[in-house]
Amino acid sequence: MTLRAAEYFRRALAVESDYARAYLGLADCYVVLGYFGFAPPGEVCPKAKAAAIAALHIDQTLSGAHATLASLSAIYDWDQDRAETGFRRAIDTQPEYAFAHQLYGVSLLAWNRFEEGLAALKMAEQLEPLAPMIETQLAAGLYVNGRLAEAEEGCQTALELEPNFWPARYFLALVLEQEGRHGEAIREMERAAELSAGNLLTVGSLGYAYAHAGRPSEAHRVLDQLRSREASGAYVPPFAIALIRAGLLDKDAAFEMLEHAYRERSPLLGIWLTTEPRLEILRSDPRFSELVARTGFLASGKAPIPFADACRQPS
Repeated sequence: MTLRAAEYFRRALAVESDYARAYLGLADCYVVLGYFGFAPPGEVCPKAKAAAIAALHIDQTLSGAHATLASLSAIYDWDQDRAETGFRRAIDTQPEYAFAHQLYGVSLLAWNRFEEGLAALKMAEQLEPLAPMIETQLAAGLYVNGRLAEAEEGCQTALELEPNFWPARYFLALVLEQEGRHGEAIREMERAAELSAGNLLTVGSLGYAYAHAGRPSEAHRVLDQLRSREASGAYVPPFAIALIRAGLLDKDAAFEMLEHAYRERSPLLGIWLTTEPRLEILRSDPRFSELVARTGFLASGKAPIPFADACRQPS
């Protein structure tokens, strides 16, 4: 669906080359492809950035383009200072634009600023109460914060809005996994993989679910599937393989895959390295601290934007 949407935006630009919102729509399609592991980040994230910049060349007041660029600075460039400035610009330009608060919230969570991140996502929810992606990302924030009952409720809210919304089923599976409800978690992840047309991050997460449930032979079967897909030319996010290896307690192989994710500047690494509970087994290893230090995710040269200023109530 995302690829089809991108094609329609390109067709719109062929008809009207100065249509700023078409450039923004195209940028956001590329962002989704990169952030969910559908395509190599080095292929789609620069295209997303170029399209967002093109939108701003036409219309500097387009809050969404500022927010998209800020998100890319945070999750792909790993530049917190530039991201903070970009989110300030996006929210100042259009305080009632839910998407800017949503992207800022996701970035804050990645930086371990949990309360600010949840507050930003709650602001987005208030502005767009019927958006399943906002509900899902709020649930994801609760998940990484260990608030599992609330996270499960958030996923269910998203599924009430859109029963076939696969990201909500994906995060519901993760919550169930952390609660030790392995059979339910596997069923939800299988459903998420089906609904996402075989998204390989979701397939890899299914492999982790098997491993975490004490079913290593099935986890290895998923690994074999991913290797086969990679051999056939498909892009397989190394972060997905790292998850399975962590589930199988194979730390060396997990770190090897995280290193691959680092080298390709994976947005999945940018979002989840310091927060994902499934990587907990790796965090006491000195290699983990060294990787975090190289990314610079937990360091910023500037003071954070006061949340009351950045996410104020729209008038």
